[in-house]
Amino acid sequence: MEETIVVTCAAGNVGSEISKRLKESGVSFTTVDIENVREMLEKEYNFECLNFEDPKTYEDIFTDRTKKMFLNRPPHMIKFKDSIFPTIDYAINHGVKHIIFLSMIGVNKRIPHFKIERYLKESGINYTFLRCSFFMQNLSNAHREIIKKDNDLLIPAGKGKISYIDVRDVAEIAAKILIDSSGTHYNKIYNLTGKEVLDFYEVASLMTEILGRKITYSKPSRRKFTKEMRQYGFPKGFIKVMKMIYFIVRLGKADTIYNDAEELLERSPLTMEQYIKDYAECWK
Repeated sequence: MEETIVVTCAAGNVGSEISKRLKESGVSFTTVDIENVREMLEKEYNFECLNFEDPKTYEDIFTDRTKKMFLNRPPHMIKFKDSIFPTIDYAINHGVKHIIFLSMIGVNKRIPHFKIERYLKESGINYTFLRCSFFMQNLSNAHREIIKKDNDLLIPAGKGKISYIDVRDVAEIAAKILIDSSGTHYNKIYNLTGKEVLDFYEVASLMTEILGRKITYSKPSRRKFTKEMRQYGFPKGFIKVMKMIYFIVRLGKADTIYNDAEELLERSPLTMEQYIKDYAECWK
């Protein structure tokens, strides 16, 4: 019986890139996400609807063939007792042997990811934590419209510097771990960063040079960030998490470079310059 993999939040930044790589490898896997993205994902992959808060949706996803899961926390979700925790329990009880969790660098008790990491450790499941630095793709997703409209990086990070990571590198690493059957990555924690450290003034300068128009970094206060993000329609839960992430940056705790990504990729991680060139159309 062929074993299979489950990729949660498969329409998101990381999930979509992982799905591409798993398809290229030829392994059996199922993409899962909310019903609203069914049509998009079904064009390319096997798809099942997953509502973390509705256990009825678990049944068609986790079968006796399902042995691995890539777990990603939906950005708006900050309470897990009736959502992600029951999903983890159901997966384990139905044969999943290894969960790869997308976490974040500098995780601590104030960060939602901390509770999920702790729950996985206490569950006894084989886990791998991918503790990622700031995704470059946040600029082409969460901040895309603001950059297009205002030519500004509306990010409350002060003068903090970040060892950015490209989602494509994270996905390549995750796919390798999901495909690997040796157990090498069981109960491991990887800190995934790029090989350069930049502040948002430097990012704005790179964008200005590559896009051919002036991009600024206004260094907004947390209050201004909240107000303007709400005006753009972002949900409160998402804004709260973003503020927590940028607070870590502001404190100067996001500028460490680790070698894990380079070692797992067996090459240098992608640079911010390359990312901006590849995604330039997003901001035009």
